[in-house]
Amino acid sequence: MTADGSQELKCQLMKCREVISVGYNTESRIEWLNNFCGYFYEFADRLHKYISTEVTGDLSGNEHIDITFLCLAQVCLCTKYLERVIRAEETAGKPIPSSRTHFIDRINLCLDKLVLSTRNLEVTGDEEKALQQSRYPFFDLLEIAMDHIKNYSNYQESLNDEVDKSRELKDAFDSSKEVHQCVRFMISQALALANVALIEDKTAISAFSQKVLQDSTAFQQECQKNFETGRNNESIRSLKALALAGSINKLHKHVDETVLRLIFICFSDLEKFSLDKLRAKIHKKRKDDAELDEFIADFDVNMDRLAQIGLFASNETNKPKLKTLVRSCMASLEALDSCIIPSLQASKLTAMHSEILEQHFYEEIKKLKTAIFDIVDAAPLIRSYFDLLNSCVAKIEKNFNKSQLDDILQMGEFVLQFFQYPSNKKILQPTQKLIYNRLEHFQKYKLMLKECRAILVCAGQVDHKRIVKRFKILRGIMQRFADALEYEYKQNEPTKRIEPNLTWDKLAVGENLTIDLNETQFQLESIEPSICSILYRNESDIFKSRKRALSESMYGNNSRCSPTTSQEMRDKEKQNLQRRFSADGPNKQERSRVSLRRKESLRTTMFKRQKSLESRKACNFYLQNSASLQISEILDQISEISSNNSIHSGEDVLNKTRIG
Repeated sequence: MTADGSQELKCQLMKCREVISVGYNTESRIEWLNNFCGYFYEFADRLHKYISTEVTGDLSGNEHIDITFLCLAQVCLCTKYLERVIRAEETAGKPIPSSRTHFIDRINLCLDKLVLSTRNLEVTGDEEKALQQSRYPFFDLLEIAMDHIKNYSNYQESLNDEVDKSRELKDAFDSSKEVHQCVRFMISQALALANVALIEDKTAISAFSQKVLQDSTAFQQECQKNFETGRNNESIRSLKALALAGSINKLHKHVDETVLRLIFICFSDLEKFSLDKLRAKIHKKRKDDAELDEFIADFDVNMDRLAQIGLFASNETNKPKLKTLVRSCMASLEALDSCIIPSLQASKLTAMHSEILEQHFYEEIKKLKTAIFDIVDAAPLIRSYFDLLNSCVAKIEKNFNKSQLDDILQMGEFVLQFFQYPSNKKILQPTQKLIYNRLEHFQKYKLMLKECRAILVCAGQVDHKRIVKRFKILRGIMQRFADALEYEYKQNEPTKRIEPNLTWDKLAVGENLTIDLNETQFQLESIEPSICSILYRNESDIFKSRKRALSESMYGNNSRCSPTTSQEMRDKEKQNLQRRFSADGPNKQERSRVSLRRKESLRTTMFKRQKSLESRKACNFYLQNSASLQISEILDQISEISSNNSIHSGEDVLNKTRIG
């Protein structure tokens, strides 16, 4: 960055900070916000020109460009909400200081991050990779590992030149170490996902992770042995590379399936445990009520699930604008996570602030859901719902449970919403190449979904066998619909980047590995789940006094499985684990044993120490529509600059995030 360009951007950001801080004074009105928008527009315009003309070098692998776009999007979003707050204050005739403080704090934090990110835009890709490899997304780490493995998964002619042979053995050893490092980072992210998933997925991901770690260790040991002895056992190394490629692919497949299942479960739970219902329970029960704490803990788990869904979704898309949208939604939810429950628990004097945050929450959920509709492929999504439906029908045949059927129908509504999205409607349109009429199957599905919903309404007067029969018919329709979508999906499926040798399934490689399973388990226990922070979490003292700690559902790894069964081996493993973790103190041991839900809500405890000094609500909620055309026009221009900039300057960076 040139000195003049850097100084100019820094001065403009300082001016923006000075102007936005005036808003803490509740007497400041719309003119103050107009003034801030003008200064911020000048900064965004200068930043656009700077990135287009002055930034040199390859931005590939540089995360600062993504942070820059994310902060621009967040400042625009918070400014629009500040405008709504001002209009609500004018209507009510009373200030809403809590809402002002919430959005101004977020803007100030984004301005601070813009200073850092614009200063570091010229960090090269190699430097960034050396510093930030642990923050690579799961799919990038997987691709890096597979690129190394494929060079050793096939038999190669031995080199006659001793110098070349020695160099080849050294390169193989170095590659195996990098693969092992990538594997550890992948497992860290997979465990974070597992900790908020269903118990079946927890167990499966843990088992797959342990197998990947075992095969990675075996591959590294073989490469090290060859390098130290100077003799290359090509066939053994190839077998172990094939085993590693196969186990990585199985982990990848199950991670994908887990994310899809979480999408259905999470959005269904958000309808079931809405903020309106949570507010009603809070007002009905005492603040130290155990059932209320359990309800809030469920909400916390869903917030953690949303974070994981957004993380994997943002890394699956190769559209810069869409990726920024997902990250912006995640950042907003991250900020709301620290204050929305305390706002519901507050007295009726703070109802307007609570309603502002609640509408903000639902708007971000809606935008995230829309982005997911654009990112997720139809065929895997429908197959995932079919699997959930099939599992539900199998359970209710043995033990009828109306609540489970209500949940699966709520997930079915998500499928209907998915195909209402414009780009997904095209998938149902018949073409000459198709032998399946997907639109016909979809119409039958809609009709049967309504019938299942109707029969559940009068479940008390209907024989349960008739209800089960309806759901079996729905299952059959869904199976045919999934088959029809998968036929087209397979016909148009692009060539995958991950190309493991499929002969791995025919080779009994894993059973003969001379690896200590207990040692592999200990290595797995030493890997901490990767806790994602998009923008606000653990970043600033501004939010420290009111943020909730990361819930144990994300931090405590409950998904690990013991590879041994005998009591003697379990006791030995427990003793070894205690010795391993003794250096980390009691807190880390405690985190590995905590349950998915907290016994007591941290938010409730924190709220007991707070005192509400807000004014009484004087009228209905603020106006929905913006009345300031000047602000809206300025923000639209800033958003357009950010979008264009991301497309022209960041496309090469982001195109590498999609696998397959």
